[in-house]
Amino acid sequence: VNWIEAEIEGKELENISLPFKELEELKLKIGQVIERANKSREQAIIGQVTSGIMHDIKTPLQSIVSATGMVTEQDANSPKRISRLENLYSVCVKSIPVVNDIIETTLDGNRNINIAKANKNLRQTIDSSLMIMSELSSNTKVIIELDLPDDLSVQHDPQQFMRVVNNLLKNAIEAATESEHSRVKLSAFLEGDHVQLVVEDSGTGFSGSPEKVFRAFRTTKTRGTGLGLLISKKIVEAHSGKIKASNNSTFGGARMEVMLPIQ
Repeated sequence: VNWIEAEIEGKELENISLPFKELEELKLKIGQVIERANKSREQAIIGQVTSGIMHDIKTPLQSIVSATGMVTEQDANSPKRISRLENLYSVCVKSIPVVNDIIETTLDGNRNINIAKANKNLRQTIDSSLMIMSELSSNTKVIIELDLPDDLSVQHDPQQFMRVVNNLLKNAIEAATESEHSRVKLSAFLEGDHVQLVVEDSGTGFSGSPEKVFRAFRTTKTRGTGLGLLISKKIVEAHSGKIKASNNSTFGGARMEVMLPIQ
């Protein structure tokens, strides 16, 4: 037992001579299993970090690629080219800082989410996310219903919290495409000393315990990693907030609730 614990923890231990040949063979096999497990764990950590980066930057990059494509469709002398260049500039202004922030957060080697809270209008953060997600909702023909007040002054980090809204909306839109009436509803309202943000969809909902979706590699998507909701949970908790998953959507699908303290 001491030898196995030392192997797992990577500590040095004097060679133990076992009295039977069978036990020596078993010791060798156990060592090989532990070595393979350690290599797999290292690869999983690298894969998790890489997948997390790719997951988060995919959406803002898609918006830039789409806007760039609209520019290249027009001739150099076309009057529409200028307006489309302006649109591309607007998309870049919104999306590039998001990509840069994700990369910087990952490269600092800190597994915790670093946030810089300020008293900002949460509605503006949500609107920025809606602009980024507009291409996906348009392509999938998912109707997004909004129930948002104009002013929601909340202490939050706009760049980091936009990642939360992006993840929730992206998951909801993709889930809604599985239903006949593809609908997503995004609502926000004051509730006592906090703001509640709710995203509902018309998909099939969560199978099994909804709370398990916040674990890494827990996903129903064919190519998903399950990291989106895990990252969102960490960002919300870094804001001293809470996030909850359930199958209580008014559309019959999943419901995500985020509770964010005003102060």
